[in-house]
Amino acid sequence: MPTNYIVNITIECFLVAIILMFAALLSAEMNKSAKQVTRSDKVLLTMFYINAIGLAVDVASYFVDGKASITGMYLNRSLIFMSFLYGPILIYVFANYIFTKMEEEGATVNKISSMLTTVPVICDLLLLMVTQFTLYTNSWGYYYFDSFNYYLHGKLYFLHYLLSAIVFAVCCVQMVIEHNKLKKNTYYAITGATFVVVISLILQVIVTNITFIHIGNAAAIVIFFAGYEKERNEYILQTRDKINQMRTSLLLSQIQPHFIFNALSVIKTLIGKDPDTAQKAVGYFSDFLRGTTESLESDSLIPFSDDLKTAMGYLEIEKLRFGDSIKIITDIREDDFKIPALTIQPMVENAVKHGVRKSMNSVGTVIIATDKRDDNYYIRIIDDGVGFDPSTVKDDGKTHVGLKNVKERIELETNGSFEIDSKIGEGTKITIKIPAVREVEDE
Repeated sequence: MPTNYIVNITIECFLVAIILMFAALLSAEMNKSAKQVTRSDKVLLTMFYINAIGLAVDVASYFVDGKASITGMYLNRSLIFMSFLYGPILIYVFANYIFTKMEEEGATVNKISSMLTTVPVICDLLLLMVTQFTLYTNSWGYYYFDSFNYYLHGKLYFLHYLLSAIVFAVCCVQMVIEHNKLKKNTYYAITGATFVVVISLILQVIVTNITFIHIGNAAAIVIFFAGYEKERNEYILQTRDKINQMRTSLLLSQIQPHFIFNALSVIKTLIGKDPDTAQKAVGYFSDFLRGTTESLESDSLIPFSDDLKTAMGYLEIEKLRFGDSIKIITDIREDDFKIPALTIQPMVENAVKHGVRKSMNSVGTVIIATDKRDDNYYIRIIDDGVGFDPSTVKDDGKTHVGLKNVKERIELETNGSFEIDSKIGEGTKITIKIPAVREVEDE
């Protein structure tokens, strides 16, 4: 086996290992809830796998090059064809990633740029097809084979890389035009990756026996991954700050002076009339205060049972205040999962204050239920109160306290969902879905 083959095999095997490692990291992080997966993230992962497959095919082609048997001849032709085919496909995905990323950040990608990146790819594919009819002569085509079944470069070999260079040039021009709309991190990542690939294209045309283009492609993807990681870390920090602000805001809205005064008033009245019930009321009030205040100390999710205990403390105090006019039903079939602190309590408070207490019914019912279906935990808070129009909900601290706050924290911290089904005069049903199979970062 020629020395340059050994060098190329070594380089490409190393690159395959590196790319697959980064692909695994990217795939794992996309499955986490720390950063919402965008279309550009999916395109980037696709780019990783295309590059890895192309490199693996190229490595395999070295082992059959020059094999004189019929099997060796067909294998060599097939593998070389696939090795050249992956080039324009990778370039197309590369351009698609750049344009998608730009659009996600508010930049405009005009139709001419899209066309100018698509046409060279199509031309590249057409020339590759033409090459299949000139496999025994170097007059036309990207490559040909000699009588010993060795792969050699054809006279149009340089066009394979020239067409790729055109695609990169169009991407660069479009990016420069719209650079003021891009994040610095995105601009530097795309610029750096494009520069590396263009240099590798030039080197590949000059030094044809070393796979500089594969090195350049792999380096570009690693640069994109580094950009993704930086963006992800910034997102995590911003999300953490947002969650802390929302948690503090909700805590302040929940520990309201009038509720504390009402609870203490109930306890004071019960002390003289029913000391045993008064003692229980102190316990309920303690559970409520402990749950709400401890939520500030926790940066991670808490057990559902702990959050339920806080909510039940609130409900029991309200039952002592309003007697049999409030009925509480619990149907807890699953409790071995975690949720953001102060999830249940704001929901049941909303059900009591803005649901059953405003109803004309003599008895208002609040139901808290959980179950597990299709690898998801479901929490339902249902009341038969006055209901409302969900499209008019405002998180203003007065009406339907905390619905928007809880919804955002459920989505950010658990990658779950929050749905409201309410009809005026019939009541409200809130359904929270928490994925059972997930990796939530407690950073």
